[in-house]
Amino acid sequence: MHKGNWLSYFKLTDIIEYAFYLESQNVIGEFYLREDDIKKYIYFYLVSNNKQQHANKKSIITICKEKYLDGIYKDEDTIFIMDDPYFRSFYERILEHYSKFNYGKTIEAELKRGNIKKRYEGNQIYDFQMHEFDALEELFLETTYKRIRSNKLHNIKYTDYEMLVNELKDRIKNSDLEFKNIQLYKLEKRFNLELIKCMLTVIAKTKKKERKNVIKDLILTFLIPEIDTRQKYLEIYCELNNDEKLKWRREIIHLSTIFIPRVIITSTELIDMLFRDGEVYNLTDKEETEFKKIYYDEKYVNEYKINKDFKNIHFKELMVEIQNINDKFRTTVDEIIKKIKRN
Repeated sequence: MHKGNWLSYFKLTDIIEYAFYLESQNVIGEFYLREDDIKKYIYFYLVSNNKQQHANKKSIITICKEKYLDGIYKDEDTIFIMDDPYFRSFYERILEHYSKFNYGKTIEAELKRGNIKKRYEGNQIYDFQMHEFDALEELFLETTYKRIRSNKLHNIKYTDYEMLVNELKDRIKNSDLEFKNIQLYKLEKRFNLELIKCMLTVIAKTKKKERKNVIKDLILTFLIPEIDTRQKYLEIYCELNNDEKLKWRREIIHLSTIFIPRVIITSTELIDMLFRDGEVYNLTDKEETEFKKIYYDEKYVNEYKINKDFKNIHFKELMVEIQNINDKFRTTVDEIIKKIKRN
């Protein structure tokens, strides 16, 4: 950007502020979350997304060759490699794991199943995903993780779930990753341990005959992407009457699926229109240091404990409901795949 250009005085936070103002005109009332917390998440999302888009990536087939064959085949044709039955079996397992790791790729993977050449072209994994993927690969046969992958959530004990998440967290903190805060955010958003602990305290206070309906409400908070303060919605839940709970549900859905995505889209459109060279993402050293603190300080961590604030039975009741939702979703995905294949 040329020196003296008036746009050079604008920062990413200014763009988000303006986009937030534009989209706020369509919002009636206020959210329970503070504006600053929502803006912080949007800033985190945009910067993280930009950094990840510019990361190096490899195909799964390349990663498999490196891990399993140590580059024996090098640049040979992919189909020739698949003549090795042991490698093919290894690749199939990795691809299946990747599809569950990134569930949005499931339909794509299934549709390629009938086309050998297309199927083994391989999906891409970015450098920033490798630490997470490697950690989960090492835990592939670990009982709790196997139950998560197979959606046998009702068989998982809370202590085992907590242990798995804490092990993954320790790996991140002890790694040489540059942006540990991004991985810590993803860990909480994927496994939701701290949010679940807060949910369990609400379930523990709820009469047994009402729990199923209450749990369906509580699960809505998984939608909220701002992990530092989303527990506030759970903390106030028991104080609400029926009319207030209706507003509570609508607000979470609107905030998570409409308002925040629209602010992100508007911010991105403004950036693309005004900053074609992407210089707005070039953070100063001070800004970079401050960015790395977002979610790394773990403000979302709470002190709730099993046998003190909730019981394992409450965890099981929650897992059963999540398992049912997952089953319905996967059934829908299977039906979509069948319909596409028929056409």
